Amino acid sequence: MFERLLSENKSTIEAYCQHRFNQQLYDGSLPREAFMWFLRQDATYLRAYAKVLEKISQRLESENSQFAELFKRFQKETIQAELGINQEYFPRSPLSFFSHQEATTPVIVAYIKHLTDTAEKGTIAEAITACYPCFLLYFKLGEQNKNCPPNNEYRTWTAFYSDPTFVESMQLITAALKKLLEPISEPASQQRIVDAFSKSAGFEVAFCDAALESGNTAKDEAGWRCNIL
Repeated sequence: MFERLLSENKSTIEAYCQHRFNQQLYDGSLPREAFMWFLRQDATYLRAYAKVLEKISQRLESENSQFAELFKRFQKETIQAELGINQEYFPRSPLSFFSHQEATTPVIVAYIKHLTDTAEKGTIAEAITACYPCFLLYFKLGEQNKNCPPNNEYRTWTAFYSDPTFVESMQLITAALKKLLEPISEPASQQRIVDAFSKSAGFEVAFCDAALESGNTAKDEAGWRCNIL
C-alpha cells in the first residue's frame, strides 16, 4: 500500500522537486519578496499543521501510546523549527511574527481545511497519510538542496530539511505509516488513503505556484493555479 502511494503520485512528487520555486531556492535566484511571502503563509499553515498533529496524537492515545508520543514530538518539532526559521529571517520579533494571523491565500485555506477535516473525520491511517507529503516532499527538498551554494541567502531554510533531526523524524513517520497501511486491503479504504495523499501533495505544488506568482501584481488571487480547490 505504501509503495502504491508513491507510484501513483510519482509525477506530482517529481513536479514538486523540479518546481521552479524550489530550483530558484537552490540557486539563490528566487525573488526575496516571493520567499518572504512564502514564509508568512507557511507560518499560518504550520500553526494549523501543528494542531492537526496534536489531534492525531490525541486520537492515538487510546490505540497506540507509542505512536501518540511520536506525534507529540512531531508537533513540538514543527513549532520549534518554524520559530527558528523566523528568527533567522525576522530577527526583530520572531515570536510576535509567528503568532500573528496573516491573511492567507486560497491554497493555504483549502490545504488547512483538508488536513483538519481528515484528522477529525477520517481514519487514523487517512489522517497520517494526509500529513505525510509535508514530511516527504520537504525531505526530498532537503536532499536536493543540501549542497546549495554557501552564499545562498536561503541556505538556512533549505538546510533544516537535511538536518539529522528532521531526517530522523522522516524515518519515524515513514515506519509508522507503513505499519498502519500494511493490513489495509479493502479497495475503498485504500482509495481514500491514496486520495488523502494525492490531495496534500497537490496542495504543496500549488503552494509553490502561488509563491512564485505572489510577486506578480497583475495577477489576482483567483488566478493562482490551484485547480484542486
